[in-house]
Amino acid sequence: MQQNTRRVSVSWVIWTMTVAVLAMNSITGHAAETTLVVNPYEHVDWQHHRHHKANLHTHTTESDGRLSPAAVLDLYNEHGYAALALTDHDRCTWPWEQYDRDAATLGMTAIPGNELSRHHHVLSLFCDYETEEEDLDAAVAGVAEAGGIAILCHPAMHWEPQHSNASRLRRFLDEDARPQEAPSAVVDDYVALFKRHPHLVATEVSNASEPLYRYPMDRRLWDQLLTAMMPERPVWGVNTDDMHTMDHFGLEYVVFVTGNREIETLREALVTGAFYFTSRRVPDTAPTASTQPPQIVSIEHDTTKHTITVQAAMQDRALPDAAYVWISDGEPVHTGPSLSYRTNNGLGGYARLEITAESGVTFTNPFGFATAP
Repeated sequence: MQQNTRRVSVSWVIWTMTVAVLAMNSITGHAAETTLVVNPYEHVDWQHHRHHKANLHTHTTESDGRLSPAAVLDLYNEHGYAALALTDHDRCTWPWEQYDRDAATLGMTAIPGNELSRHHHVLSLFCDYETEEEDLDAAVAGVAEAGGIAILCHPAMHWEPQHSNASRLRRFLDEDARPQEAPSAVVDDYVALFKRHPHLVATEVSNASEPLYRYPMDRRLWDQLLTAMMPERPVWGVNTDDMHTMDHFGLEYVVFVTGNREIETLREALVTGAFYFTSRRVPDTAPTASTQPPQIVSIEHDTTKHTITVQAAMQDRALPDAAYVWISDGEPVHTGPSLSYRTNNGLGGYARLEITAESGVTFTNPFGFATAP
């Protein structure tokens, strides 16, 4: 476990050193060139790797969920999930055998974890760490000591002054009543938190978004963090359905693109960002091909043309160019599947892609860029 934790730190060191070298090579008088320095999909074999659907935030009757652990496991298994983390509040609902379910028999990967909830909520994953610690930094540090990985849960719930369901819905319906971005002091606090804890690898971007869009500012906050931290310190995004009841089930999930679904493989993919994630507009209780969000088929980096090209499909049908929108510094900078990162004047330190269809939205993790001669 300690070796795994060190691997997280090494990843950030490599990215930071790469960016530093590019900056040191900058020579006055030479034309600046943008270079791709963070590519979370660099080692994904899109032709041979499989797409493993997973939910990383799930509750049962062991905390405040409505379904028993066995019922939850059966539900996700029946709907084709390859991996699942039962994350009850401050309780590690694991191993599954104590609930008369075996991951190998189900053909799933059991990810141990829980939702640390005595402070800003944080997912503790890939370890059986439990704590009554009320200090956020101490609790997150404890995840690292246990060999785990941490993810911020629904951050807007913790900094928005009012976050009842009613007030959230009113702000969603009334654009004038919603802040357009998180306050700078809030962003600074999150930036410092991520920098203090290398194993805090991601933040929730969307959390059971339908039908109330519970935390609409989480996506905006993610862009603010990326603007402040990329490319030196990537922050991956995840979507989770935070399932408590059937109303939450199957709306948000991540897809690991890996050669297998062994737990160490999925853990490494979470650390390196080798996954994409989706928000559904149609609940997963009766899935059909037409209700599935776009699936990413390939991501190609052309080092000669300096382009990143993403191809996605629905029902084996290609999507129109208008479905692909690239975001940088929180604003759209390009429409279409291929981004030319040396000719796009709106590009900041990162770019991420949203692929939108009637059935939902699929997100990539951010690509990071640095400028050098």
